[in-house]
Amino acid sequence: MSEPAAATPQPRAYDGRLLRRMWRFVQPYRGVFWVALLLSPLNQIFSLTQPYLLKVGIDRYVGANDLAGLRWLAQLFVVAIIGEFLSFYGQQYFTMLLAQRSLADMRVALFRHLQALPMAYFDRTPVGKVVSRVTTDVDVLNEMFAAGAMTMILDGLKLLGIIAFMCWMNWQLALTSLVLLPPMMLAVDYFRRAARRTYREIRERIARINGYLQEAISGVAVIQLSAREAHAFAEFDRLNDAHRAANHLSNQLEAALFSLVESVSTVSVALMLWRGAALHGQGAIELGTVVAFIQYIQQFFVPIRDFSAKYAVMQSSMTAAERIFELLDTPVEALPKHPTVPATIRGTIEFEHVWFAYKGEDWVLRDVSFRITPGEHV
Repeated sequence: MSEPAAATPQPRAYDGRLLRRMWRFVQPYRGVFWVALLLSPLNQIFSLTQPYLLKVGIDRYVGANDLAGLRWLAQLFVVAIIGEFLSFYGQQYFTMLLAQRSLADMRVALFRHLQALPMAYFDRTPVGKVVSRVTTDVDVLNEMFAAGAMTMILDGLKLLGIIAFMCWMNWQLALTSLVLLPPMMLAVDYFRRAARRTYREIRERIARINGYLQEAISGVAVIQLSAREAHAFAEFDRLNDAHRAANHLSNQLEAALFSLVESVSTVSVALMLWRGAALHGQGAIELGTVVAFIQYIQQFFVPIRDFSAKYAVMQSSMTAAERIFELLDTPVEALPKHPTVPATIRGTIEFEHVWFAYKGEDWVLRDVSFRITPGEHV
């Protein structure tokens, strides 16, 4: 009763064709979209200014014992923290508002389209698979909004901003801090490719579970009459175990990437402190610069650590979107604009050599002939 996985091409994480089609559901709420999008760089600006304010406070006011200047800088630091909190809250609020409204419209469009599909489609497609399109796949798109996967490009701009700040303060210390970045990016690319395969398997296997559940539950009477409970349980256990294995592999990849990024972050801070101590001893940099670099390094590796998770969610979302639009692209049944109604009805039903099939030559009726007269029970 399970359906083999289709060998369809793997969609890219940022598939322009699918994103343009998704924009059709976002467009009615584009005002909310632009507000959420503009709040993201504002949040990054507030975040990036905090380490620099810390540097200025240590180098300019703490060393000079300037309490008035330190109080003024502390007020700016509080404003930056409040601005970061409010901009992040606003971004999350408007992003989820956009998600709920646009995805609700998508579910309505899917259900409207399902009502116009021919019966042949439902004859060859398990109901569980159809339900998975309307519920599970749409929920995956909601996860894309919740995880902030749409801000991956802005995260890249934040990384460039951090590198610019670090190079501006001290290029030697910046090079020492980022010396491990190239090999780590190769590792992130490996995890990205592995996540693409894993998340596609997860989507395919949950669809198989949904399809099998629908068939098994709707046909439970047949299973019980045939004493096939053990066989049905074994089949479901196999499908469930395959889905569990795919999720477990995904968790292993995410845990490995998280550990790698955390380790590289710690080593980078250690290298920076080693180099910073030497430069500070030579009088080339001040202590506040070293403290600011620690803050920037910690901020730098957060988007990298989240990149794999966001990319995986985005990849899974593109797979779900592909399946949703595949359903929306299914041709509907053209109904006659002006159906003919006979002038008189005799009340007799007669079949003369009737053949009928939903697809190909898989005949449901084979040369059927019979006649039912009014009042007759057949």
